[in-house]
Amino acid sequence: MRYDNSVFRQWIVFFLKGVVVTADSAVDAAKQIMELQSRHRNLLWQKKISSPLAVGILESSFLPLMSWSTTLPVIFPSHIRQLLH
Repeated sequence: MRYDNSVFRQWIVFFLKGVVVTADSAVDAAKQIMELQSRHRNLLWQKKISSPLAVGILESSFLPLMSWSTTLPVIFPSHIRQLLH
């Protein structure tokens, strides 16, 4: 079986362009997630949680959970339970 190099080359170029577009999209999504995480963290601190108990919960549970949630595409209750215990 003989292959036409120009058709094969066109297919490779098409495929690689798709890889670039997908990678760029993934980078943009990651940047948006990181920005959202930063904004949420800043908003929580700007609200000046008054209760020492609330601050303790925020630092020990919620912020680590928020950080962890950005590394996993899906979080199950068992993941949250593992983090909090």
